[in-house]
Amino acid sequence: MSEATAAVYLEQLTPYTELQLAEGIHRVIRDWTEPAKLPPVGVILDAVQARMMEAQMERHKIVTESKPPDWVALDSKSPRAEEGRRVQQEYVRRGATAKTVADYDTQIREIRREFGYPS
Repeated sequence: MSEATAAVYLEQLTPYTELQLAEGIHRVIRDWTEPAKLPPVGVILDAVQARMMEAQMERHKIVTESKPPDWVALDSKSPRAEEGRRVQQEYVRRGATAKTVADYDTQIREIRREFGYPS
């Protein structure tokens, strides 16, 4: 490999972490059909970026699957999030007295009922 080619590879690959590069290069090695030739830097970049996208989707899947089906972020602008904020504020205003999860759920359901929200 010429110095000019090495410089291009180095310039293009430097922004990525060692782990990102290792995962992308592993994919190129697995899929590259011309083992006697060095793949173009664009092929390596595509593999690195594809793996990064897969990792992001995996993280998103883990985050979303760890939430209950009706979960809404309290910083959301949705009406459901506003309901959640109002119910939590009322719970705290009343002294936040729950000692167990069941007691907390009962108190939250009661507040939601008083406010006219579905339980």
